[in-house]
Amino acid sequence: TASCLADKNVITIIAMPLTIREQWENEIRQMEPHAKIIYGGGDGDNWKTQLPVHLAGYRQGTPPTAEERLFVLCSYDAISNDAFVKLFDGIESQFVQVIGDEVHNFAIKKTNAFNIKADRVLGLSATHTRHWDDPGTAEIVNYFGEPVYDFNIQDGINNNFLCHYRYYLHFVNLTDDELNDYREETKKIGMLQGQINEAKRRKTPNLASLQNQLQLAKIIRSQIMKKAENKPATVGNILQQSFAGPNEKAIIFCEDSEQVQHIRLVLKEQNKIFNEFSSKVSPAQKLFALDSFKTTDASRFLLGINCLD
Repeated sequence: TASCLADKNVITIIAMPLTIREQWENEIRQMEPHAKIIYGGGDGDNWKTQLPVHLAGYRQGTPPTAEERLFVLCSYDAISNDAFVKLFDGIESQFVQVIGDEVHNFAIKKTNAFNIKADRVLGLSATHTRHWDDPGTAEIVNYFGEPVYDFNIQDGINNNFLCHYRYYLHFVNLTDDELNDYREETKKIGMLQGQINEAKRRKTPNLASLQNQLQLAKIIRSQIMKKAENKPATVGNILQQSFAGPNEKAIIFCEDSEQVQHIRLVLKEQNKIFNEFSSKVSPAQKLFALDSFKTTDASRFLLGINCLD
């Protein structure tokens, strides 16, 4: 809809995780059946050959009289690529609009994309705030602006877009090694934060480097908790206690393929039927997994990474 409100010669760049590209393409085809789509990243990647040809007229000051809209559907890696960004050098901003879906994926190392000049920008996210990455969050806000519309979980439930749910916490102990690593990273975070405060006070040139080190330390520390060795065993206990009946269903979200492997063994040990849903399975397998989970009356489990994407 945002694209359709602009003139037809306005180029719409949509950055997104590739896992949701098909959804975007389907939506575009419903609104604009004859739209031209160029892909950046993933299957059909063709921006390196298609975009220069299409942008030539814009760069020469004679934008084409478009009969069909152009959409560029690209990954965050593609839109932040130096060559991609340079293609839009010299293109007047009035002919470009940028949409970022799951906009929190604009990590600080991908903010090169913000050098693309666009009169119209729109960021979409459940939360644009990046955990442990204040500089990245600041760059997102600087480019897209402060939030202009908020539709929270309670709104979704009240309007029947989301289901009611209950939230239960199951605490997991870190191993001795994990706890030691966690403490070391915490000490490093405290030390770096002190150095950053001093660098800001003195306005020294190493501030950006220290901020990057701090971000990395926070990510490493959070990964220790997310990938805790004792989590699969806890999942096994939950399944035995709460999902032992003949008509139980559960979606199990994993942090990475290693965690998937461990929980897969837990499910097999309990003779539970499950399907996997991740970037490592084909689109046909994903559809089968979802359909099987949805339609069967028997117990079924869905195991994967980034399922909600």
